[in-house]
Amino acid sequence: MVLRAGRLGTTLVLCALAGGLARAQAGSAMEPSQAGSEGSSGAPEARIERVEGVGRLEIRGVRGEIELRPGPPGELRWAARTLEGAQAGPEILAAPSTSGLRIGPAGEEVRAGCRLEVAVPPGLAVDVESDEGRFSASGLRSPVAIRGASLEVDVREMTEGVSVTMRGGKASLSNVAGDVEVYGTDLAVDVAAAEGPVRVGLDGGGLRSRDTRGGLEAMLTGSTLVASGVGGALVLRARGGAAEVTGLEGTATIEMEGAPLKLVKSKGEIDIVTDANLDLRETGGAVRIDASAGFVHASAHEGSLEIRGARDTRISVTTVAGPVRLDGHGLKAMLHELRGGVEATLADSSISVDGLEGNSFVDAEGGAIAVSASQDRLGLRARGGDVRLSGLRGPVDVDADGPRVQVAWAAVPQVEDSSVRNASGPVEIGLAGPGGCAIEARSRSGKVRSALPGLGLVDGGREARGRFGSGGAASIRIEAEGDVVLRGAGGRGRPPQGPVR
Repeated sequence: MVLRAGRLGTTLVLCALAGGLARAQAGSAMEPSQAGSEGSSGAPEARIERVEGVGRLEIRGVRGEIELRPGPPGELRWAARTLEGAQAGPEILAAPSTSGLRIGPAGEEVRAGCRLEVAVPPGLAVDVESDEGRFSASGLRSPVAIRGASLEVDVREMTEGVSVTMRGGKASLSNVAGDVEVYGTDLAVDVAAAEGPVRVGLDGGGLRSRDTRGGLEAMLTGSTLVASGVGGALVLRARGGAAEVTGLEGTATIEMEGAPLKLVKSKGEIDIVTDANLDLRETGGAVRIDASAGFVHASAHEGSLEIRGARDTRISVTTVAGPVRLDGHGLKAMLHELRGGVEATLADSSISVDGLEGNSFVDAEGGAIAVSASQDRLGLRARGGDVRLSGLRGPVDVDADGPRVQVAWAAVPQVEDSSVRNASGPVEIGLAGPGGCAIEARSRSGKVRSALPGLGLVDGGREARGRFGSGGAASIRIEAEGDVVLRGAGGRGRPPQGPVR
C-alpha cells in the first residue's frame, strides 16, 4: 500500500499495520519518513505535519494508548499502530479542524483501538477526548486538556496548564508549573509538586495532594481528601466523605457538611465551618471555628483560637499558647492548659477549665462552670448554674445568680482585690498557702460560718470582718443570699463541702 502525502490533512496511517512503532532517537521526538514506506521492523514510520500558525491539536476517537512528548518547534510528528492482540481498526489521519488540527480515525463516531504517539511542538495546545485506555504526557511546553471516561492519566513535568474532566478512572499529575484543574465523578486523583493553583471538583472518588505550592481549591461530594504541604490558600468545601490536611501554610476557608476533618501541623489564618467531627493538632496562627454539631478537638495550638458552637457541640481544647474565645449555645466544653487566657460567652452550656494563664472572663446563662488552677485574674458572670473554682493563685471577680458558688485558693492573693457574689444562693470560700489578706463577708438571709482565725462575726452572725494570715495588701469581699462558709482548704485548694459546725 502506498499513501500519498501532500498538504495538511492528507497523511494517513493504518492501525492495521503490524509491528512496533519506529521511535525517535534516544527518547526524543519520532523521526519522519517518506509517506508509504515502512521501517525495518515493519512498523509504520512517523508522519510529520507543519503546524506554523496552528493553535490547537485535537485528538479524537483513539481508544487504547496515547502518549505525548515534546517535539521540535513548528513540526508535529506522530505515528499509530494497532495494539497487540487487537483487531485491525480504521484509518488514522491528521486533518484540519475548526480549531486547528485533528488526529483520529476517519468518521465522526468511529473509535479506534490504537497506540498513538505524538511529539508536540512548543506552544501547540492539545485537546484530547478518549475512553477506556491510557493517556500520558511528559515534558510538554504546551497546555493540555483531557476529557473522557475510565482513563488512566499520567501527566508530569509540564510547563503549562493541565485540565482533566473524566468519569471514573485515575489521574496522576506531578511537577506541573501551570494551573491544574481536575473535575470528575468516581475519579481517583493524585496531584504532586504543583507550582500553580490547583482546582479540583469531585463527586465520589478521592483526591491525594502533595506540595501544592500555588494553593488548592477543592469542591468535594462524597469524596476523600488527603492533602499535605499546601502552600498558598486552601479553599475546601466538602459534603460527605472525609478530609485530612497536613502542613498547611497560608490562609484557609473550609466548609465541611457531614464530613469529618483532621488538620495537622498547619498554620495560618484558618476559618472552618462544620457540623461534623473536627480534629486540630499542632496548629498555629488565627483559627476560627463555627461548629453546629459534632466533636471539636484542638491540641498544641500556638496563636488565637475562636470557637463558636451550638446544638450539643462537644469541645475539647488542650495546650493553647494564645487567647481562646468560646461562644455558643448548648455546648459541652473541656479546656486544658490555656496559656493565653479565655473569653467565653455561653448559654445553657457546661464549661470546665483546668490550667489557666492570662486574664480571663466567662459569661454564662445557665449551665455549670468549673475552673481549676487559674494563675491570673478571672472574671465570671453566671446566671442559673453552679460555679466551682479551685486551686486559684490569682484574684477573681465572681457575679453569680445560681444554686451554689464555691471558690478555693491554693495561694492567698497578695496584691489584687477579689470579689465573690451570689444573688440566689450560698458561697463557700477556701483559703490556703502562705501570706494573708483582708476579708469582708456578708449573708443577706443566712449566716456567715468561719473556721478562719482572725475573723470576727457581727450583725447576728450575718457578717464577718478581719484578716487571714499575715502580710498582703489584697482584700476579698464576699456577698451571698444564702450562707457564707469560710475555711482553710487543707493546702490543696479544695472548696468547703458544707457549713462549718
